[in-house]
Amino acid sequence: MKAEPFDQDIGADQFFTMRLKEIFDQNLNFAKLLTRFSGDSQITVAMQNIRLLALEERKKFYENQRVSEQQIWYSKKAQQNKKKANKFFIILCSFNGAALICAIFKIKYPETSFWPTDAFVTCAAAAISWIQAKRFQEHSASYALASYEIGFIKEQLVIINSENGFSLFVGDAENAFSREHTQWSARKDE
Repeated sequence: MKAEPFDQDIGADQFFTMRLKEIFDQNLNFAKLLTRFSGDSQITVAMQNIRLLALEERKKFYENQRVSEQQIWYSKKAQQNKKKANKFFIILCSFNGAALICAIFKIKYPETSFWPTDAFVTCAAAAISWIQAKRFQEHSASYALASYEIGFIKEQLVIINSENGFSLFVGDAENAFSREHTQWSARKDE
């Protein structure tokens, strides 16, 4: 995107390669998982071509290929977590309902020696534990909020009309995406 700190025409390629190497070195455990390296340059022809585009074309490309993509991803994750929350809530209600029905029948027909009430109560407790552990509803709300905030980022792009403004915008947007990613990583490790 020709944004800070890579906004210089001379030396940007070398600086970018150096930053990639630093990131790679900081994440050696992840790097070991990489199974294929083509040996090609880290800076692709497509990257170079995008960098040569006029400001308006780069803005449109960044909006479509990065900002919108991020917004769609967060929106989908919000929907997926909401569906999972609803699914497990229905499962929880089903187990509790089955336990209640068994308890009622146990009172009505005390001569029957076996009622699976305890099994249903145990399954309901397990469902509650799973829902609490996975925090589907919380994640759904967080992903939805992130998608909404990205919408504000997208709206700011329209008013940018200079190289410097676009550079600052890309830096701010990437910092926002990085912040969200860092928060998700921290939550995942809890």
